[in-house]
Amino acid sequence: MYKVCCILAFAYLALFPVSEVVGQSLRPTEKVDQVTREIEMLLSKGILDTIPLGQSFGLTRTVRKVFDQVKTDSSSISEKKLKELVQRKPFSTQLEMSFGWAELLPRYVQGNGLGYIDAVVSPLSQGRGGRGMDQGFNVVMEPSLGLSIGEWEFYKVLSIPIARGKSSVHSFGIQELWGEGPIGPLYFSVGRSPLVWGPSVKGSSLFSGQARSLDQISLGSDDTFRLPWILNRLGPARLSISLSRLENNRDIPHSYLVGYRLNIKPWKSLEMGLSALVHSGGDGSPSASLRSRILDHLIVVEPLTKLGTPGRQKLAISNRFAGFDVRWRLPWAKAPQIYASLVFDDLGKFNQLGRVFGQDASYVTGVFLPQPFGNPQSSVRLEYREAGIRFYQHNPFSSGLTIDGIIIGDNLGPNGRGGYLEFDTMTKLAGRLKLELAWEERSDDQYVVRERFIFENILNKPEEIRVRLVGSWEENWELGLLTLARVGYEKVDNYGALQGMDRSNWLFELRTILPLSF
Repeated sequence: MYKVCCILAFAYLALFPVSEVVGQSLRPTEKVDQVTREIEMLLSKGILDTIPLGQSFGLTRTVRKVFDQVKTDSSSISEKKLKELVQRKPFSTQLEMSFGWAELLPRYVQGNGLGYIDAVVSPLSQGRGGRGMDQGFNVVMEPSLGLSIGEWEFYKVLSIPIARGKSSVHSFGIQELWGEGPIGPLYFSVGRSPLVWGPSVKGSSLFSGQARSLDQISLGSDDTFRLPWILNRLGPARLSISLSRLENNRDIPHSYLVGYRLNIKPWKSLEMGLSALVHSGGDGSPSASLRSRILDHLIVVEPLTKLGTPGRQKLAISNRFAGFDVRWRLPWAKAPQIYASLVFDDLGKFNQLGRVFGQDASYVTGVFLPQPFGNPQSSVRLEYREAGIRFYQHNPFSSGLTIDGIIIGDNLGPNGRGGYLEFDTMTKLAGRLKLELAWEERSDDQYVVRERFIFENILNKPEEIRVRLVGSWEENWELGLLTLARVGYEKVDNYGALQGMDRSNWLFELRTILPLSF
């Protein structure tokens, strides 16, 4: 296997000469993060303030169209970086080699009596786009290919694990494979592609980009538009609908996710977003009429259908999420941006709102500070996240909102809370430095359901507490070579909710990305 991979790597390098273009060097999920950050930096200067940021679907195309139509500050470093990130090339290809070593022990999320979720907790090693790291030495090769035909773009990433820690997994896999482009006034995407919702880069409750990309079909507006009638006062809007099919290895195989996302910008300093997500269907899922299925997608309608006699217990045919988020830029130069999101898991009846807010909701609040020390390419981000005791858990969809064991939304998981601090800057050496400090608490307390959905705590367990420090460095070299290094340390107290079970986790990673072309 090692010889085969080495031969493939050398053949790849021999066939394709080095290109000087680096716009495609980052992974798609990483590119989403950097595009978002550079737009945030430009927002602080009043530049590109008509672009809603709340969804990644079609975002790069929207930015390109704004650059084509509007004259902006060409002297801005953020603008130059953003133009590089979103540029289109007829053909691009690159080869990535990743070398890493990890000393860590992931754990499975335990059921709390109210539901289950097939999720693995390993926040230090779980990377963007589902690229995790096993304990021990890891080597992965990722060749990728990008192609533009007319207004359409196609992208493919092949993952070739050469050494996969102690698991010794040497299987090939498609990491990304998608095509997207306009169809009249609409924008269309099909394939295994990344999707991020909400104002938070790290802790989005529904689609965060933490897990592997979903196999999906997405459709939305190709450009910002105005809502009809009096609603046009809400400003530029972006709308998208996404249909995803989940994997086979779960409690209900091949279940579906249908997501709806609307972003509006009433003022240049204010952005709001509405989200809805329905998890249903699959092999062995509860049966229901077509009418019930349609009503189930109306979030204001309780997602329950009566089966059998009127006295029988109602049976849920889906798990539904509904959320609202807001981002506000304070009205002065170099002003911070304040954002928050609230997502409900099974909103239910209005007389149950007290329970829902306390037990079935996820909260994210944060602030983004551009240029904190006078450095035009520095930023600071501070977040707080919290999830209720039943969030992401549901019966009969007991695998939860996961794919391949990783939570599609916030990897904090249910019944947890945490804080996140990030410092990001460009140095004089043209490198990019990022420091991350995170604190998380997770509870494995056990509950039982009493009448009227009253949850009683019957067993208290010690809270698992994690404190994590991660430093990363990104450097662009001549000929387009990109090097990324990451070092992380995590202190875990009461691992697995066991008193006194403390441990330390370590991670080292070095990635080299070589852009290539014909």
